[in-house]
Amino acid sequence: MPRKRRRTPQEKKRLSYARDRRNDYGQHDKGARNAIPKRKRLASRQARRVAAKELIEDPETAEAKLRGKLKRRWRKWPDAVLGDWVASRLKRRAASVGAKARRNAAAAAFRRRMGWTDGT
Repeated sequence: MPRKRRRTPQEKKRLSYARDRRNDYGQHDKGARNAIPKRKRLASRQARRVAAKELIEDPETAEAKLRGKLKRRWRKWPDAVLGDWVASRLKRRAASVGAKARRNAAAAAFRRRMGWTDGT
């Protein structure tokens, strides 16, 4: 059996950026452990409630009405590719360079327009 070729650190990093994923939904990366089962439970509960309501209102035609809409599935979507996620962070970081200086300059200009004195 032939041995696998050793990868350089640069190759490993490039593969990692292409294959790995990062949660960009906005919740903690471990939050999906609880959120996914919860969403499934809520979808099932909604289906059961709709079915019970239909059975109470019109038992004869309830089955025909519910055939197509019994279960509204909740679907997962994949996390962002790590390379794209890192690129967006770097872009965001570059956009924020000098932001504090710009805010301070704008505030100083506003104070001058208003005739307020600087505290200095």
